[in-house]
Amino acid sequence: PSQSCLLINATGTINGSDVDNVEVNCQTRRFSIGGTLLGLHTGGMITLQNNSSDDLMLTSNGAFTFNTTLLDLSEYDVNISMQPNSPIQTCTIDFGMDELEGSNVSNIQVNCPFGDDLVFNNGFE
Repeated sequence: PSQSCLLINATGTINGSDVDNVEVNCQTRRFSIGGTLLGLHTGGMITLQNNSSDDLMLTSNGAFTFNTTLLDLSEYDVNISMQPNSPIQTCTIDFGMDELEGSNVSNIQVNCPFGDDLVFNNGFE
């Protein structure tokens, strides 16, 4: 995994004895999960989840990022927990499941084509 490391007591003078206080402290890096929402009708709302948690409610098209970052090499699985219902739309997700590979994810696509809400289609809100 991608890691950040910090050296502790990395410099000094040897005075005729072994050096035993040098430390290397490494932590696996964390990365964000996100993408783009397209086609959500004005006034609509969709709720996404990552790994069956980390709810993210979206009310407008454009870029999105989940609040919780994940450790490198972790799996992510973005799903729709609540579809838009005013008007009714059935959204789909592309590129929503994979494993982190040393960088932020920003290529998830949530597509919301206009649905079959006949009342809305006919202008009778």
